[in-house]
This record gives sequence, C-alpha cells and structure tokens, in this order.
Amino acid sequence: MIYIGTNRGLYRWYSGLPWPVFHALQDRVIVDLRAGPGGLMAALDGTGRVVVSHDRGLTWEEMAGPGGTGRPTHVRFDPSSGNLVLATAGPLRLYERSLRSEPTPRRPPTAMRRAQEWIARLRRIGESELATAVLDPETETQRRGWSRLGAPPVDRVGDLAGLTLLEPGREPGIWFAGVLGAGIVLGSERGSRWDKVEGLPDQVYCLIDTGDCLLAGTDDGVWTSRDGRGWTPQGNLQGRTITALAARPGDPKHLWAGIGPSGDGPGLYESKDAGQTWTRVARGFPSHLGEARIVAIRYDEADPDTALVALSTGELYRTKTDGLWWEPISRQGQELRVIA
Repeated sequence: MIYIGTNRGLYRWYSGLPWPVFHALQDRVIVDLRAGPGGLMAALDGTGRVVVSHDRGLTWEEMAGPGGTGRPTHVRFDPSSGNLVLATAGPLRLYERSLRSEPTPRRPPTAMRRAQEWIARLRRIGESELATAVLDPETETQRRGWSRLGAPPVDRVGDLAGLTLLEPGREPGIWFAGVLGAGIVLGSERGSRWDKVEGLPDQVYCLIDTGDCLLAGTDDGVWTSRDGRGWTPQGNLQGRTITALAARPGDPKHLWAGIGPSGDGPGLYESKDAGQTWTRVARGFPSHLGEARIVAIRYDEADPDTALVALSTGELYRTKTDGLWWEPISRQGQELRVIA
C-alpha cells in the first residue's frame, strides 16, 4: 500500500485500485509523512501539528510538540530505535520521542514551585491578567516526552525551507541533513557533532540508500557515495536538477530519477546500470510536463513491479510492469506533497 499526502488530506493506493481513495486527515495540508515499524505512521500538517497513528493510518492522534520551538518541518523514524525524530525551524533543532505507550512524565516539583511563585508575585502587584504559568522550554519538552538532539548549523535559522532533508545514515548514530545552499552535513554521535561534506553541490534535493550505495539528487545531477563522506558525480545527468530518486526493492541497479527544469524540460529518467547511464522514459509517461515537477517516486514494497510517480500538479502515474508502461491514475488537480 502507498500513502499519498496532499493539500486535502491523506489518500491511499494499492495494486487493484483504479485510483487513490481518501484515507484520513481530511482538509489538512500534509507537508510530511513517514511510515515506521509495526504499523506506526507520522504526519505533519501545514499548521505545524504532529499527528501519529499506530494502526497504519486508520486512526490518528495529535501529539504535543516540544516546548518553545519553531515550526516543525520534517518527521522521520530512526531505524535503529523506531523513535520519532522531529525537525523544527526558527531556530533549527532536532528532537526525538518514543511512541511506545508510557506514562507521561510529571513536571518536576521545582519547576512547578517556581511557576506558582511567579504567578503569586504577579498577583500581588496587581497584574493578574499576566498570571499565566511560563515554564522553562527544556522542562516542558521533557514533560511532553521529547529529548533534544544536536542540530546541524544553518545560517538562515528562520528559513523554513532551510532544512530540506533529514535521513538516517547507514551507521548507528549517524544522520544526514541536506540544507539548501550548504549541501550535505553529516551528524555523528546522534547529532552532537555535524561536519559539512565537501565536494558536493550546495543545492541537494533528495537522498536515498539503494542498499549498495547512497545517491544524492542535486542541481548538478546525481552523486554517489559508499559511506556518505566522499561523493562523486554519477552518470550523464550533470547540469540537471534532480528532484526525486528511487531504487527498485531488491535491485539497486534499477533506478529512477525525476528531473526538474532543464534544457529539454522536466521528465522521468531510468537507469539499469546503477546510474552509469540514464535514458528518458516515454512509455506512457508524458514527454512534456509543462510547469509540473516530479515530487516523489515510490515503489510498492509488497509488489516491486508497481511504482507511483507524483507530480506537483496533482497527477499520479503508475506502472505495474516495472516501468515497461506507465499510465495516469489520478488527475484530481490537488497538490501532491509526499508519498510514503
């Protein structure tokens, strides 16, 4: 099953359905969506609210975010622990929270006592309208079940588009972040230290792990790395903007790339030799996308011959033959934002 986040809620599609059907979160703009272990899912809407599901999206509950933070921008699951990781902007910070059923920690007595003394002092001086408990953000963050991780350094800390990517690395405790204008930075010791990865273009739009290597989509083609530390350009797409990447489950040499604005326009490209050569796809896929861009490419893990390509204009294209033929399955005119 493939989940599709749109500006009108969450849709789902699986092989056998003629088109996606509404699933949940009606009238919410879904800006990020992730599937985790054991039926866990997490979504982030356009107002910055975090919602989680324990039953593959059938029911959802809103989760209080960390205290005193900026707007949440990304949700991810740490594959080593299954914990939810949240990125916020303004300033840029990272937080982690377990989704296991545990009692909510009680507010430390010392923090409560300070808040009560502060309220009493305001009331004594006649400013009762200001007598609202203000707790230390770190204390409130812990009370809500979150713990703070180290965050990558970003110059434009107030820019919501500053952090474009947050993905687990291939080693425990290693994280990657792609920051527009700063390329890829690598975090070690669960984010306590971040180092800029040299040699990559500064504009990085997507990152995937094929099982054999890491691939990054940049404004100068596809780049590859074995460990995330040293990168080299790959294939014949240099000078093109890569907006989406995907690898066929079980076959890391079979790759797909969504190309953004370029000399011959946006389009879908395919490689069957691990990215050494790329060819434009025209087997039922439109040869000209106009103003549309490819925002996501996802395989159905349960059926590796099936994949979806989502366009920013709201169109979905499907293959059930591992790319031998593509066909449209949705032209609803609503903006598609993310696929999980």
